[in-house]
Amino acid sequence: MVPRPRTTEGEASNAPDFISFAEFNAMALEEEARVENAGTGNADAVDDAAATSGDHHGDTGDTGAAGPVGATDGAGHAVPASSSSSSPAVLAPPPVSSPPAPSASLPAQAPRGSSGIRNYKIIDPFRGEKNQDIVEFLAKFEETYNLLGWPAVTKYNVLRVNIEGVPFQIVDNNVRVAKDDPTAYSKAKSVLLSRYAPSIFSTWQAAVSRSLAEGESSGDYMSELQKLFRQCLPSDFSVPEAERSKLVDFFVCLQFWRGLPSSTPGLMGLRQQWQAELATGQTDMIEHALNLCKAVTADGFTAVSYPAKGKGYAGKGYRAGKGKGSARSRGKGFVSRDISKGYKGGGKGVRCFNCNGRGHVAASCPSQPQSQAAGAAGQSVSGVAPYNQAT
Repeated sequence: MVPRPRTTEGEASNAPDFISFAEFNAMALEEEARVENAGTGNADAVDDAAATSGDHHGDTGDTGAAGPVGATDGAGHAVPASSSSSSPAVLAPPPVSSPPAPSASLPAQAPRGSSGIRNYKIIDPFRGEKNQDIVEFLAKFEETYNLLGWPAVTKYNVLRVNIEGVPFQIVDNNVRVAKDDPTAYSKAKSVLLSRYAPSIFSTWQAAVSRSLAEGESSGDYMSELQKLFRQCLPSDFSVPEAERSKLVDFFVCLQFWRGLPSSTPGLMGLRQQWQAELATGQTDMIEHALNLCKAVTADGFTAVSYPAKGKGYAGKGYRAGKGKGSARSRGKGFVSRDISKGYKGGGKGVRCFNCNGRGHVAASCPSQPQSQAAGAAGQSVSGVAPYNQAT
């Protein structure tokens, strides 16, 4: 039982001072519906709430309340209802308010950090430092953003979170559109490229003049070429991504074969094999070129080290005498001589005159001789004479 509220006008003065919980809940629902629909003029909702309240007033299930009305006898006197016949009051569920619409400034869902706070820094921020490449940063940002599946309308705002310092001030001062404008990201991208990206002409010149450096592997050389040729593409290059990647890979492979050392054994044969298998369209041009030239370095093919075998001089060597004579060299045995660096123990410094590698001689060279490779390559190309052949 709860005290009856005295807030309604015209209420009967002889009403009891206490009401049941069911009556109180019904009155509260009626008041909430009246307040919510007062501004909209929705009278139907108020009437429904009043009808629901009336139903609850007619059936409370409590014998001490004045609300329940029992059956009457023949004389019209009220007969109190038994507790077993009274049905329990059914309360209407409270109105569920719909959640507010997500803001268009940032995505509704963001990755959570270790501290449980939402974090929109999806990659390392760009600060305009010398060791940071704006083209590589934007490519990584777009790939990560598309992988998260966020809408395009919030792309500009997420970009602002991932740039710091002077780049942020440049974007904030030069992009004069609404933050939810679809063209905001493209304008910010153009501003960053015009400020931090190198010139397309200078990048192209660096790409076509790039060759395999000393001590550089073929994989690192290929990665550097891919980076340079991607920077040569203009920002407004309206070509699908698949066709753009195929075009870049083709230019990368052409410069890759051009930048390899001319002294590489069998270079022409490897290039002809790459072109023949590429015509079938079943192999990836980048991967196939790396597989063919994985052992190529600026110093030539990687040399093969052969361990000493047998019981000859290379295995045991001369031993010291037992008499009074001078002792001989002990333990090293017969050594091979390197022309440029003198004597080296165990034959490790010997250089092959065929492939320019170390660890073996030309008679036991594991690679194909230059003369045979050039002859095989010259026979496969019809109508094209080698550069050293007189025309």
